[in-house]
Amino acid sequence: MLQNAGISFMYQSLVQSEIDAGLLAKLPLQDLQLQHELTLVWIKDSYFAEEYEHLFE
Repeated sequence: MLQNAGISFMYQSLVQSEIDAGLLAKLPLQDLQLQHELTLVWIKDSYFAEEYEHLFE
């Protein structure tokens, strides 16, 4: 069912078991540089809020 379904970009760790089982194939790309923003969300007034904010500095 997965055959010829398309191409997707995702973290390898999410699909490593499918790669190992031969259900998905990894296509090596040369000279490809991707960047994306990272958004972190936490509960308002979290006990760890100060530590999270320190990560961003």
